Amino acid sequence: MTEVNRRNVFESYSSGIYSGNFFPSTYAIELTNACNIQCIMCPNCSIKDNSSFMTDDIFYRIIQSVREYADNILLYGIGEPLLHKHFIKYLKYARANTNAKLWLSTNGLLLTKDIGKDLINSGLDNLLISVDAFKEETYSSIRRGGDFNLLKNNIHDFIQLMQQVSKSDNRKPKTYVQLIQMKQNMDEADAFKKYWSNYDVNINIINYQQWGSKLEYIIDNDIQKKKCEPNQRKACSDLWNKMVFDCNGNVVLCGYDFQRNNLLGNIMDKSIREIWHGAVLNNVRKKHINKEYSSISICSNCKDWTIIPPRYNEIETVEKMILGKPA
Repeated sequence: MTEVNRRNVFESYSSGIYSGNFFPSTYAIELTNACNIQCIMCPNCSIKDNSSFMTDDIFYRIIQSVREYADNILLYGIGEPLLHKHFIKYLKYARANTNAKLWLSTNGLLLTKDIGKDLINSGLDNLLISVDAFKEETYSSIRRGGDFNLLKNNIHDFIQLMQQVSKSDNRKPKTYVQLIQMKQNMDEADAFKKYWSNYDVNINIINYQQWGSKLEYIIDNDIQKKKCEPNQRKACSDLWNKMVFDCNGNVVLCGYDFQRNNLLGNIMDKSIREIWHGAVLNNVRKKHINKEYSSISICSNCKDWTIIPPRYNEIETVEKMILGKPA
């Protein structure tokens, strides 16, 4: 079903069809909106309630609802997922009940050896570890409240655990160390890549995003170039291919809506079909097709589509993202 659904998603998106027999293939599930540090590029500390944790019944309902369509399940949101006491249980449940690729993103501070062993045995496919610096002082200025040396030690311990797993063992998750580029760390990107290239990890360097223009830019204009003109903007492919759940089971119109002002429904009250093909979301898709972005509050001033234009504006890349075809 997932392959058929992927084709339906892409054909609907590329043909400008705003409603039909398609469902997202990517699902972001926020296990908690609580966090153990305060990062300067994250709006977590500014949200109204940042102390909620997903319950078992909500998580199980989500997995059972999306299992037929899911190619990717992202078990993270605006909080630190390792703070959830049941996150390993949830990973194992998702692994047992779906064929989706499972992703987890963490700041790594809670990644002890015991948790590392549990992750390797959980069925996790991809682990993203946010570092964002090569120097300790830079890390401390970006990831406030974090411990740079603890993080590095945790990563190295996890790498050692991974080395003990046979290459033929499919339990071994693909591990990434990540740096979000901003003015505080731009001059460290090369050193970051050089250092981590000595270890068995993948290096992920990405541009800072503005959370739908709800946060001020914290990087220099000459660093983050605008790569698209307004008339080049196309409909956001996330509206066809990605569903975002907050930790209370609400489906959010956009993952950048950190205040959760645009809710489409709750999984405990509505089905996936009722939410994904409801009047509100169908209307938003239609407005994107007609380039009526200014009539949608969360989209009206969004600049993130200019930062990562291939994701939203090059149909070949959208095809690769959804169908897995070479761009």
